[in-house]
Amino acid sequence: MKTINFSAEFQGGTFGFIEVKLRRNGLVYSTFAVKGSGVKSLDTDAGLYLVSINGVSPSGGTAFTISEPTNPSTPDSFPEGPIYKGYVMEII
Repeated sequence: MKTINFSAEFQGGTFGFIEVKLRRNGLVYSTFAVKGSGVKSLDTDAGLYLVSINGVSPSGGTAFTISEPTNPSTPDSFPEGPIYKGYVMEII
């Protein structure tokens, strides 16, 4: 098992959130949300994951980071408005 950190930093505005959904072998492995700036940690098994994020970015934008290498890579920045993005992550 490996611990992966997912962090979001919301800048400006009064509200922002990101919902993270991990899929492995076509099944939902985990779902959680980051509300307000913060970090969520998750223990994962080895394998290939699809990481989907949905959310809302406040007026100052949002920076999103996954502690393991992803494709496309993070940190990633989002302007104000809706957030829809996917990443592939391989845990060895």
